[in-house]
Amino acid sequence: MRRTGIQRQTPLRSATSPSRPRNTGPTAKVRALVYERDGGCVICGGTHHLQLHHRRPRALGGSRDQGTNLPSNLIALCLACHLRVETDPLVMRRAYGIGGWKVKQGCDPAMVRVLHARYGSGFLTVAGGWSYEPPPGFTPQGTAA
Repeated sequence: MRRTGIQRQTPLRSATSPSRPRNTGPTAKVRALVYERDGGCVICGGTHHLQLHHRRPRALGGSRDQGTNLPSNLIALCLACHLRVETDPLVMRRAYGIGGWKVKQGCDPAMVRVLHARYGSGFLTVAGGWSYEPPPGFTPQGTAA
């Protein structure tokens, strides 16, 4: 049997094709900064299977917002805690409340206190740090669902 060459009728898509979804996630530098700052899961302190969690969700329109991928909107969560924060109604209530692991649309994550397994209660800075002091111009913002 002799092989024959097959001609492609449609060209392959290029890597810059407009139909390819754009990357709306944080940069590698921001990811590394958040993982270093948090040192593990913000909720349980675990260090395995870590993922980045957007406190103000991207799915609700946050992906076009410039602040979506700032360090103040990102926390490290282990897979188990991430699933609980996203799906368990009891944990979600705490996430929007005292935990600060979720932030309502329209709120600035830098102005919402976070309960952290390693540091206690404080604020995440836009630059990727941690502070026990409220940011300048602090006004409590609603976190209740």
